[in-house]
This record gives sequence, C-alpha cells and structure tokens, in this order.
Amino acid sequence: MKQGPDFWGLLNPEWSLCTKGRRQSPVDLDPEQILFDPYLRALNISSHR
Repeated sequence: MKQGPDFWGLLNPEWSLCTKGRRQSPVDLDPEQILFDPYLRALNISSHR
C-alpha cells in the first residue's frame, strides 16, 4: 500500500487536489521544536476561505 503525503489525494476523491499539487497539506508542527520570536509581526492571511 502506498503511504505518505504524496498519496493523500488517492485516499478520498475530495482530496484529489492534493495529488495535483494545487493545495497544500496541513503543516505538521512539532511543539518540541517551536521557538518564540517576540520580534515577528502579526500574520495576515488574505485569501483563506
């Protein structure tokens, strides 16, 4: 069985755009590796649906 992000678009027809590279998969953040930077500005998301 093929596994991993490269094949997520094959698991469910609603996820087919994952295979075509037009949508990004969720970001897998490791809380143990996250660093706080007090100098970063606010994140502005303008095209999120």
